[in-house]
Amino acid sequence: MKKTFLIILAASTIFTGNIRAETTIVASGNNCGTNCSWSVDSNGVLSISVTEGSSSGSIGNYSNTSNLSPWYNYRNSISSISLEGPKTDSDGNKIANSGITSVGSWAFYNVKAQSINIPDSVRSLGYYVFWGTEITNVSIPDSVTSFGIGVFRHAEKLESVTLPNNMTSIPDEMFEYNYALKNITLPESITSIGNGAFAAARSLESIEIPNGVTRIGDYNFQLTQIESLFLPETITYLGGSTGAFSGMEKLTELFCPKNLEARCKEQLKKIGKESILNTYEAKGGVFAVTDSLGNISYFDSLTNLKAKTTCSDLTICQATYMAADGSYCSTIEDCSALIIADQKGDILTSGGKRYASLEDLYADNALPSIEEIEQVDGSLAIYKDGKFIGFKGKRIYTVEEAEKVSKPSGNTFRLRYK
Repeated sequence: MKKTFLIILAASTIFTGNIRAETTIVASGNNCGTNCSWSVDSNGVLSISVTEGSSSGSIGNYSNTSNLSPWYNYRNSISSISLEGPKTDSDGNKIANSGITSVGSWAFYNVKAQSINIPDSVRSLGYYVFWGTEITNVSIPDSVTSFGIGVFRHAEKLESVTLPNNMTSIPDEMFEYNYALKNITLPESITSIGNGAFAAARSLESIEIPNGVTRIGDYNFQLTQIESLFLPETITYLGGSTGAFSGMEKLTELFCPKNLEARCKEQLKKIGKESILNTYEAKGGVFAVTDSLGNISYFDSLTNLKAKTTCSDLTICQATYMAADGSYCSTIEDCSALIIADQKGDILTSGGKRYASLEDLYADNALPSIEEIEQVDGSLAIYKDGKFIGFKGKRIYTVEEAEKVSKPSGNTFRLRYK
């Protein structure tokens, strides 16, 4: 009898172990904005969809005080957030302007979700949308073109984020208090970075500011781990009364364009770090960097400057002119008897006449027969009789452009890459 009981009990346990718990709806409603429905299920999924019978919907604006979201009372049990994306027609094609199109301010305030999908139907994110969430990574589609202040403020577990390729501005406080964020790639389309955009992102170790950024606000990198910062030449506004570098305790070197030197000094003075300033200036494709003591280092590309890899041939980098015989001169007098010399991209004849382009040279028959034109780091290297005779570096010529250059009859013309 005892043996029989044990067998029956074991069988019952196995059977029970195979039973799957059903997913049930814990709470739901149609009160989350315009044409917007929501539900929280027993697995912790907050689903937000377009109300039946509508093609699109939007999540309304809330606050962190009296006007709380309808799912706020379930915030601690929500583990993920799912937004309905674009609807499709009978052929499976996406229907334009359908799905959830916007997420209002404070929508997910203190919701303890670890993940979210943002579909490409969404076009805008309001203020402080993800404040207090536990999201670790998120990808924002290119469809999102409007961002409110502090979208990810206090999303303290956020480790990585992919921003839209067409994003033009990082709003104020966007990643403030993102303690887990170690690095981030800013799209090349960015032109401005607002106040406190990365303030107190205590794990952020580095950031590359895209060439094209014109404005950097106050205390952007306060309390980050950033030690070295490179500012592009395109910047026209750098910090206000508080200071662009306010609170950058770890900052040990700043690379500032020559045209912004005075402003960089002023901003560094606010934090008592004038001695870390390095100014750089581009000269004919070579970057000359001067530190606070007046020492000059040369870099033969912007990439090498950022990597701190100095010129492989210091003679070339320090030269002002290149003579026809391939030698380097520091003054035009030293090159005056030579056929052609190059000064930061302006090509000169022995008579001192300047030519701004290869087209002008050809039109004036000033350049002897050319055997080769070689593209070196975006500048054209000119060869005659197998000998290097100068650079044309004012603008970058593509192979296609070079092949279209008109030239006197009898000249041979071919291209090769170094």
